[in-house]
Amino acid sequence: IVFCYLPVVLYTAIFAFRKYERKPDAEEFFVAGRSLGPAVFLLSLFGTNMTAFTILGSAGHAFGNGILTFGLMASASAFIIPLCLFLFGTRIWALGRRFGFITPVQMFRDRWECSHIGTFIFVLQAALLVPYIIIGVMGGGTTIAAISGGAVPYWAGGAIVALVVMSYVFLGGMRGTALVNAFQTVLFLSFGLAAVLFIGYRSGGFSGARGRIAASPDAWLLNRERVSPWFFFAYTLIPLSTITFPHISIFCLTARRMREFKRTIILYPICILAIWLPCVFLGVAANGMRDVPAIDQKLEARAALSSPSTPPEDRAALRAEARGDDVVIVLLEHYSPLWLAGLLGAGIM
Repeated sequence: IVFCYLPVVLYTAIFAFRKYERKPDAEEFFVAGRSLGPAVFLLSLFGTNMTAFTILGSAGHAFGNGILTFGLMASASAFIIPLCLFLFGTRIWALGRRFGFITPVQMFRDRWECSHIGTFIFVLQAALLVPYIIIGVMGGGTTIAAISGGAVPYWAGGAIVALVVMSYVFLGGMRGTALVNAFQTVLFLSFGLAAVLFIGYRSGGFSGARGRIAASPDAWLLNRERVSPWFFFAYTLIPLSTITFPHISIFCLTARRMREFKRTIILYPICILAIWLPCVFLGVAANGMRDVPAIDQKLEARAALSSPSTPPEDRAALRAEARGDDVVIVLLEHYSPLWLAGLLGAGIM
């Protein structure tokens, strides 16, 4: 299923490229001719921001830190990101429409009438963006390696994802990227909900898992007692970085009309809820699903880490075993049918 999904992604880019061929200019390639409608603008803007960091990382963080993951990241993002789009995204769009900007660097360069500051900001944004891009490639490699049972190595999975992404970005430009992001966002939202319901049903219900967690020493996973209010509040500052990402600010230039921002700002928090809640819920509930061998191994490694008798030289290996980045895939493999795991795996990538 996953290897059928990848050619579909490439075909989407080729379809967009054919449309680009009829209007071969930089504005079409970089900002889709400033013509994205409300549905594609919302889904593509949301999809380009919600990477493997969200889908795999949120579940892994919730597995190790509990339900507060949703409050730390999702609820803060649901408030701050739409606010940034309202205050800054609309102004970026208006300046781009008025002066023909197609990159954020052009705005800074012309604002201060200095080409050198544009070069500096380009280098700075590229340096900060590279780790963010690598996380997405790592997520793809992790997903392919996990759902193939190790038949496809992690490095090969990452290479496949990198090649596919490079191909559709170069072939389809911004229009191809937007269509792919919209497609994969719909795919994950649809099958993510199906996977949560299926895993909950097959595992005997999430209430049972919650009860087992509450009766165990890990009951703190269900509350915020280990995090101070100030630390919790500090996480609202993190989503402020969203609008400074070049791929987000460039997406702000692709809207057809200012009206697209209004709909996006209203619906963005709902989209965050739809993706983050299932991932965080699965990550927390996995702590109470003791009949899954891979989960048991992670829990035992985590318990050993908290023991003062564990030798320091063993802690690195235990920390690697206790990581929960693949917890969603482990639960899919154990509780869901193969076709559903494949579809959701495709959506994760």
